[in-house]
Amino acid sequence: MMSSAAPAPGEEPILAELTSAGFKSRSLADLRHSGIRYRDAVPVLLDWLPKITDRKVKTEIVRALSVVWLRIGGGGRRRGRVRLCRRRAYLR
Repeated sequence: MMSSAAPAPGEEPILAELTSAGFKSRSLADLRHSGIRYRDAVPVLLDWLPKITDRKVKTEIVRALSVVWLRIGGGGRRRGRVRLCRRRAYLR
């Protein structure tokens, strides 16, 4: 069940790109809580992470990339890229 959270200011361009990729959601939190497997949305989220300056939006992206089902069997290369993005972009 979706939480119907309103998007945080600054999420709109990310949500528009996710919609273009086939993942329509009201907010990044809704995407995370939707129950759908959004592996194909991961590249979009990773591309946006270093571009975003708002800490709340970055936190939502990292949370969306940190769901358990994404980590299980996700492959070392993808995990390495997520770690790299966290180090470079999120922790500024």
